[in-house]
Amino acid sequence: MSSQPHKLKLLPPHIDYSGLIKEIGDANRSQGELKGLLANIPNPDLLTTPLLTKEAVASSKIEGTQATIEDVFKYEAEGRNTENNSREQDVREIINYRMAIREATEILPKKAIGENFIKQLHSILLNSVRGESKDRGNFRRIPVYIGKPGGSIENAIYIPPSSSELNELVSNWENILIAKKNLIH
Repeated sequence: MSSQPHKLKLLPPHIDYSGLIKEIGDANRSQGELKGLLANIPNPDLLTTPLLTKEAVASSKIEGTQATIEDVFKYEAEGRNTENNSREQDVREIINYRMAIREATEILPKKAIGENFIKQLHSILLNSVRGESKDRGNFRRIPVYIGKPGGSIENAIYIPPSSSELNELVSNWENILIAKKNLIH
């Protein structure tokens, strides 16, 4: 383990896609099949909500949430979680994650991905949960790390790039997105 921030290389990465052609084709075909199936379902949310919730639970684990998919469904069915306040906070974080995914899918056809898009989703993620007072909707200005709860940065599993590098990294990312969009059109 290192107590130094991870140093990201600027985009684009140099990836040899030739060995992935079959997998890319299979994924594209499966995506088309799913899109076709969803087009025939009167209320696609009945299928997508459990999948989004499962993804939100799995992704939220990195932040230390302990809630399960069952906790989320119980909370939504009953309007509250009867276990404890910490678990309720976890459930609300997962629900925010799911709301951010939905917001992203609604915005994407109308608006380009970029800094403002990310900040808007960040604001949704931190709405009424732990971290709400930590500069919600803005890029971080302080060091952060991933590690065991209560642990120190010296024992971190991962330390993302420093906040002083974020503007350059986000700008690089946006430029790559613009370049890709221009290639498509």
